[in-house]
Amino acid sequence: MFTGIICGVMSFESGRPSTGLLICISVFTVTAVLSRLLLSPFPQIKPIAAIVILSGCCMGSEAGFMTGMLSMFLSNFYFMQGSWTPFQMFGMGLIGYFAGVLFFDKNADIKRTILICVYGFISVIVLYGGIVDINTLFFTMGGEPESTGVFTVYLAGLPFDLIFAVATVVVLALLYRPVMRIWHRLSRKYEF
Repeated sequence: MFTGIICGVMSFESGRPSTGLLICISVFTVTAVLSRLLLSPFPQIKPIAAIVILSGCCMGSEAGFMTGMLSMFLSNFYFMQGSWTPFQMFGMGLIGYFAGVLFFDKNADIKRTILICVYGFISVIVLYGGIVDINTLFFTMGGEPESTGVFTVYLAGLPFDLIFAVATVVVLALLYRPVMRIWHRLSRKYEF
């Protein structure tokens, strides 16, 4: 987990990001953090994954990873840091990274919107839920979890992951095309 986070940060830093890109990452990160904080009364209904996916689509895989990782780290100052924080950082970072790999700078048509929504649903359940539940496995079952215990932990987390995934799909369906139109206009104007 820590190795993945360190490698992601080092890869981003070795590319010498421009000031404009850093500002855009900051804006996406702050938006993601605020979205998680403002909807804190509603468990698992958070647009944070959708915003991280949008950042990967707009700025690329490394910026998507940084947005996801920083969003979880910073928002956990409100939600409480713990052993789960690196798992959340890495899981959300991977969601942004793969969004950048698969969808960076593509046309925002209906077909692409559907693909983004499918990716958002699957990535929240498989990447984020799967990685964060590893933390639960380690701290509830110790060093050697049994197969029935692993199944139980993942099954117990599935309803929460499904709610999070559906919320992500709804936000992506509403925001993907408008955000990409704005991003293309900004990137042409300011030459990102």
